[in-house]
Amino acid sequence: MTPTLPPSPRTKALNALPFRQVAPIDGHPKPPDKDFVIWFTARTGSTWLGSLLFSAGFPKPSEYFHPNKILRIASYLGVNSWEDYVNSVKHKRATHGLFAHEMTFQFWKMLRNEGDVMNRLDFSGPSVVLFREDIVAQAISIQLAVTSNKWHRYEGTETPQNKLRIPFDEREIRKKIRYICNLELGLKAHQDLLIPKAKFLSYETLAASGTKSIIDAFEKHAEFEADNRNEASSNYVPIRSEINQRMRDRFLIGNEQFVAEVQEQRAWLFDRKIPLPFIV
Repeated sequence: MTPTLPPSPRTKALNALPFRQVAPIDGHPKPPDKDFVIWFTARTGSTWLGSLLFSAGFPKPSEYFHPNKILRIASYLGVNSWEDYVNSVKHKRATHGLFAHEMTFQFWKMLRNEGDVMNRLDFSGPSVVLFREDIVAQAISIQLAVTSNKWHRYEGTETPQNKLRIPFDEREIRKKIRYICNLELGLKAHQDLLIPKAKFLSYETLAASGTKSIIDAFEKHAEFEADNRNEASSNYVPIRSEINQRMRDRFLIGNEQFVAEVQEQRAWLFDRKIPLPFIV
């Protein structure tokens, strides 16, 4: 007999919230027909992609299941159980029968023992796995964002990190490379459950693609017709900082073997990478 786990602190905090929903499914007579998942690790373009898709008429993909954001969202929705949380988020954020959300393996791993919340999400449908071919640049980008607390850049603004004095930290960069790789390998170990119909898209491919090809690809993969596809745009722009390039060049001196070994572990991503539009 499987022992029953006691409620986690997060579940207890959720259950303690006041329930104030009078009409939890206002204007939405039925739940969405399909879930669409964008799997990502930090600094792979998920925020930019999500804003672009939303501007085109897709449902807004966001980190609704970020463990640190759930209580705030639940309080806003007026719910205090996992069942009501998932149902409310899906109903309020779905568009034309499609619900989209951004997910990391870390989120899933942290929440899979929180009641049955992960069982209420459908991972069997279409999804996209975002990854970055240059994992060194990705790790440095995370390091710069954490140190400067500047995670995004908007159209017309300067690159934030170029004006800051951020020290080079080889140990931290190696640590973040391992962290990224471990998240990717965790997803690989559960790929039959979590990403059975995934398309693998690299940050580099995404950044080099035109808006039309991106929207075309996602409409086809999600089997969804976007209402505003011709008006799609995003205020987010990639952060290409000079300091990232300098740190990358410096890190690669003496770490060639380490990077080669990590990239060998990541070969499964490159093997499944496809161009835009999604042509197999």
